[in-house]
Amino acid sequence: MGGQTGRRADGQAGAIVRPGRRPANAGWGTSHFALSALQLSPPNPLYTFRPMTRTSLFLLLAAGLGACASGDSAPAADAAAAIMNADAPETLTYAADLKVDMTTMQKTESGLFWVDLFVGAGDSLVAGQTAMMTYTGWLPDGTKFDGNVGGTPFEFRVGAGEVIQGWDEGVIGMKPGGKRKLVVPYHLGYGEEAYGPLPARATLIFDIELLGTK
Repeated sequence: MGGQTGRRADGQAGAIVRPGRRPANAGWGTSHFALSALQLSPPNPLYTFRPMTRTSLFLLLAAGLGACASGDSAPAADAAAAIMNADAPETLTYAADLKVDMTTMQKTESGLFWVDLFVGAGDSLVAGQTAMMTYTGWLPDGTKFDGNVGGTPFEFRVGAGEVIQGWDEGVIGMKPGGKRKLVVPYHLGYGEEAYGPLPARATLIFDIELLGTK
C-alpha cells in the first residue's frame, strides 16, 4: 500500500505523516516521517511492540541482580515500575492550547487515555472495518507534528496493525461524525527510541474525527 500524498505541517507538498504507519523494512535509527513525496512499503503489523533500549534493559537487569543478591524481589519491581512510569501521561504537563484534562478522560487497561469531544450518530466502529479519519497530532508541549485536516482523509483497517496500537484501540466505539481526543503513552505509540521528529518515549496527543466507515 503506497503512502498518501498530502500537506506537511509547513505547508509543503509531501507524504502525510501517518499515525503509526512505517515501512516494513525500516531499520533502527531511520526517519520514517517522510519529508518529501514518496511511496511507503506495506506496514509491518508486528511493529507496535518495540524492544526496550539497551539502557532500560541494563537498568532492569541491574535491579534484578541486586534483588537476587539481597534475597528481596521488591527493589527489582520498584525499579521496573519507575522506568515504565517515568513518562506516564498523567505525570506530564500539557500546553494549555491542547485542552488536555486528564480528570475527564477514561483510561484503558493498556494505559491509553481518551475522551469523546462529540458523539456522532450511527453504528459504532468495530475491528475489521475501514475507518476514514481526519486528525491532528501534537506533542505535550504543543508542537504539532502532523495532521490532515482539510486534506485527504486517512483510511486504515481497524485492528489490522496498520497504525500504532493507541489508534487501533482508541478509535473503537466511535460513530460517524464523532470527535475524540487521545493521549497515547509511548508504549502504545512509537516506543523507546526517537522516531523521525518525535523524541524518545514520546507521549502523543491526537484530536481525531471519524468521517465514515467502509
